[in-house]
Amino acid sequence: MLQAIVENAPLAILATDASNKYVLVSHEAARQVGRTPTDVLGKRVPEVLPPGAAEAMQDTTAQVFRSGKTLVLEQTVPWEGSTKMFLTHMFPIRNDAGEIEAVGTVATDVTDMRRAESEHLRLQEEVIRAQRSALLELSTPIIPIADGVLAVPLIGAIDHERNQQIAGAVLERITATRAAAVILDLTGVREIEPEIVDALMQTVRAMRMLGAEAVLTGISPEVAKTLADLDAPLRQLTVRQTLQHGIGHALTRIRERKTGNRRAAAGGMDNEQRHSCGDSRHRHRPLRRRRRRRRGRGRRGVRPRLS
Repeated sequence: MLQAIVENAPLAILATDASNKYVLVSHEAARQVGRTPTDVLGKRVPEVLPPGAAEAMQDTTAQVFRSGKTLVLEQTVPWEGSTKMFLTHMFPIRNDAGEIEAVGTVATDVTDMRRAESEHLRLQEEVIRAQRSALLELSTPIIPIADGVLAVPLIGAIDHERNQQIAGAVLERITATRAAAVILDLTGVREIEPEIVDALMQTVRAMRMLGAEAVLTGISPEVAKTLADLDAPLRQLTVRQTLQHGIGHALTRIRERKTGNRRAAAGGMDNEQRHSCGDSRHRHRPLRRRRRRRRGRGRRGVRPRLS
């Protein structure tokens, strides 16, 4: 009865002796290597298992022979150009004298299950990353205030990952809209780490390289203390007390820039007009000279009357 159970169990059940010969093989164990139990019995492990899998089997069998203890492990072994994963229970089989004469093995092929679990974890991580990205985008809205002015109200803690997301989103929007001023409103940020301040300064420098001025508003006392401890970055910042003040500053700078451009354009037209008028005077000057000469010759040609 025991032999029938072993032979027909849906598990790979086998036993090998000290010379690594199979002394017991179930139908499932033989099926996994594409053979029948009769083909496997009496053969050595390297004659049956693929290279790599045979070495792993012999190594673990030797451990049980040496220790005399049950070994439970999950193995990933090379298998015909790929890999397989087995949940393996190995235990000593003793004779009447208590000596180990063989090592029994019960192995379950968990390859498909582990791959399914790995795929599930991968998909779950992708979902988590997508959710995190969506939350970061929602927590970092970029609001167009006017032509050339963007406002970024920041709320909550800012860590390294979120700072990178903020920097990427803001720089992309500056490039897309050609914004000249970006207001970073920190009203909803209660504290900020010094290393994040350094990263924020890098973002500010990148904004300047794209032609946009960074304006910080709504700084809390805690954030102000952190910034005060880092005196160098303060010289690179435009700071206003509230978001309204920041908007007013940005709009003023935009108007000044537009006015300066109009004046420069008008000045260029005046110079061209003066140059054009000068050329016109030069063109007409010879004509006026000829007219004066004719009038002069006419007066000299009049004879005086005799009294």
